[in-house]
Amino acid sequence: FVGLAGRAQCCSVLCTCESSGDVSQHGILRCSCCQATLCGMCAAHVQLESHTMLPLHPEGGRFGADAAAGDGDGATPEEFEGSLRRAMPDALQLEEPLAGSGIGTELFRLLRVDRDRDAVRIKYVSHGGEGA
Repeated sequence: FVGLAGRAQCCSVLCTCESSGDVSQHGILRCSCCQATLCGMCAAHVQLESHTMLPLHPEGGRFGADAAAGDGDGATPEEFEGSLRRAMPDALQLEEPLAGSGIGTELFRLLRVDRDRDAVRIKYVSHGGEGA
């Protein structure tokens, strides 16, 4: 899972111009103080005097050299989602209910993988019991 964590950071939404289905084609900059991220195109339109912006992936770009060829192991967001889905269990079941949560021991199935701002979230769902 250690390799997946680094790729998750690269494949998360890192700029306001990105969405769950779109990735900026410009280099990503990150503030060394507050960790805010923007692509180079959006950074040109924002006041950044109070930030120390540095390239996030100076050596080979955001998705590495294999991204353009589509040969990377999870290099692009689509490839990463496939790698993550293969690494995660299709279903989870708790041995004991989580006290006070309403989540019981019903079966949880992998629903989807979402790209969010600075995060990739794995969502499981249960359609039975009280903890759906």
